[in-house]
Amino acid sequence: MTFTPVVKGTRPWSKAKMKANAPTSVAVMTGTKSRVTLATGNLTTTQISQYLGALVDDLVTSGVIKAG
Repeated sequence: MTFTPVVKGTRPWSKAKMKANAPTSVAVMTGTKSRVTLATGNLTTTQISQYLGALVDDLVTSGVIKAG
């Protein structure tokens, strides 16, 4: 993947790289979220779900995707 700098006056990088018909929103996840460091060799489904929930929250907060 090559880096394309954002030129002043253009769309934000996240929007410029979106493909047509790409999903731009996700359903809000509920429950316990986790941002702890995890060893990938022995994760449980619950741990993966908690980590994924935190990641989705971060993407929504940063504006890459929207909750809806």
